Amino acid sequence: MLLTVLSSVSFMAIGQTGPGETPLKLQPDPLRPWEASKSSPLFLNNPSNITTSVEYDGKNNQYIIFQKAGNLDFRKPVYMNPDEYRKYEFEQAMREY
Repeated sequence: MLLTVLSSVSFMAIGQTGPGETPLKLQPDPLRPWEASKSSPLFLNNPSNITTSVEYDGKNNQYIIFQKAGNLDFRKPVYMNPDEYRKYEFEQAMREY
């Protein structure tokens, strides 16, 4: 009986959240993908249905990086000038090495 009372009290101490509220927050991706913190074995990689694609916009001389989950946009596109894109590619190559 005492255990039941204690577990009820500890559950109530955690707090309740309303609809659409959560104590868990996702950390936003950095605006520049190469500024992401170093990876760690503690963090999981993206699932296989998350894909990254790059398009070059010759009219505006910029690269656009898209991330999709299946057919849906997963994150906002990232726009880079050629110098930023070269830096991004270099950082990606170094991480994969």
